[in-house]
Amino acid sequence: MQFHVGQLLVGPVGTTRQYELNNDLSGLDPDLDPTQPLTGTVHFLRTASGVLVQGTLFTQVRVPCARCMGDVLVNLEMALEEEFLCSFNPRTGVPIAIPTDSDAFLIDEHNILDLSEAVRQYIFLALPMQPLCRPDCAGLCVHCGHDLNSGPCACPPPPLDERWATLAQLLIG
Repeated sequence: MQFHVGQLLVGPVGTTRQYELNNDLSGLDPDLDPTQPLTGTVHFLRTASGVLVQGTLFTQVRVPCARCMGDVLVNLEMALEEEFLCSFNPRTGVPIAIPTDSDAFLIDEHNILDLSEAVRQYIFLALPMQPLCRPDCAGLCVHCGHDLNSGPCACPPPPLDERWATLAQLLIG
């Protein structure tokens, strides 16, 4: 997901470019298991200090269910908006001072804008906090690890707390 933006950088502020994405995400991050390529459209806008990238991106990843650890396919839609700063003057090649505490994305000395790290971060932000294989997922037995979606386990029931015995009688009778 690298783009040569040299011509864009020597153009006036406000110059735009548009690109269609259809990129394989395998190898982007070892913790990601993409099942579909990254697709979408990105718009590049020349700013006074670099390039503003905006777009809507789509992909699908496989993640473990938060309860039973089974596979869950999650469709992701991400609204990307990041400014990539020039690390070198595009006309002279002279380095531009970037603050050391800056977490900004940079365009390298060869005028290459690499979207990979931004896309990786946006994917992790778009993932659900607790993905579920289905809303009523029963999860795993806390004692033996049996998948309770496939039926009850063979563990004995937990002992009844005597403080709740009266209430338990109401449930039985």
